[in-house]
Amino acid sequence: MHIIVYGIGSVGGFYSCLLAKALKDSKEHKLSLIARPRVINALNENRAIEYRKEMNGEISHIEKFSTDIFNYVEKYSELEINPEEEKVILLCVKSKDTIATCEDIKTKFDENTTVLSVQNGVSNEAKVESVLGKGSVLGCLTNVAAETIEPGVYLQIYNPVNLYRLQFGEIHTERGMNRVNRIGEVLDSCNITVKKSENIVQDQWAKLVWNSAFNPISALYRATLGELAENPQATKEALGIMAETTKVARTKGINISEETPEKHWELTNRPEWASFKTSMLQDLEAGKKLETDELLGYVISEAEKLKIATPFAKKVFDELAANKV
Repeated sequence: MHIIVYGIGSVGGFYSCLLAKALKDSKEHKLSLIARPRVINALNENRAIEYRKEMNGEISHIEKFSTDIFNYVEKYSELEINPEEEKVILLCVKSKDTIATCEDIKTKFDENTTVLSVQNGVSNEAKVESVLGKGSVLGCLTNVAAETIEPGVYLQIYNPVNLYRLQFGEIHTERGMNRVNRIGEVLDSCNITVKKSENIVQDQWAKLVWNSAFNPISALYRATLGELAENPQATKEALGIMAETTKVARTKGINISEETPEKHWELTNRPEWASFKTSMLQDLEAGKKLETDELLGYVISEAEKLKIATPFAKKVFDELAANKV
């Protein structure tokens, strides 16, 4: 199988490191990375991609993996693609880049290619299919806490809670589980812990409950998870947005538990997560455009269609806009 990681930011970099580690002594599968010029330049200079693990606020482990293990280019169109070979693309770009990225993939897309949308939100799969066609993508989510230290250097904040690193499934459930099982076996053999989902849309909405709250609020307060937990107003807003998102999901017929906000808070308010910066906070500090519309804006939009009030979500959304964040 040819495994392709498209987008080598925090999450894409983390998975690239896991795959490089698994394939450094094996030729069974092929690994390619697609990255922006600054990452390509770092890989050219360092001749390696670097993985770090943090435990209890301290770096506990560092590994480097030679660029000899994988190919790396700036565009999918630059890759050597074998039409007869099965290909899996871990799509790790920001939601705003989904359409443009898929237009690039389309240049060499074929029936033996599957996209895994390893992205925030619940609307990316529809964008992928609008370019590549129905059945081209598996719904996916990740719970890993990863950060970019610098281009080519990636940090995982170790989490002792047994969260799955990669969870995916068919968004068109009538297709069955054959493709999911096949890809899952390969990724599991490549050092990636997977969970094969029979209802990935429900699982993605459960994660959106967390993302719609903590990503925007962390950017608004410019705070880590630990700092948010110590701020009563931020805590109130986070719980409020999670409750609103849960109500939207349940009204849409997506069967997530009413207890989802409390469970998310229990898992988040832990010492080992205290130093973690959400992806939106990382983007803010890097001067990148935020995914506010794709996360909080999407929840507000869906709520308006269903005539559900979202005072907490609108307050945070408006404050981010007022601060031009």
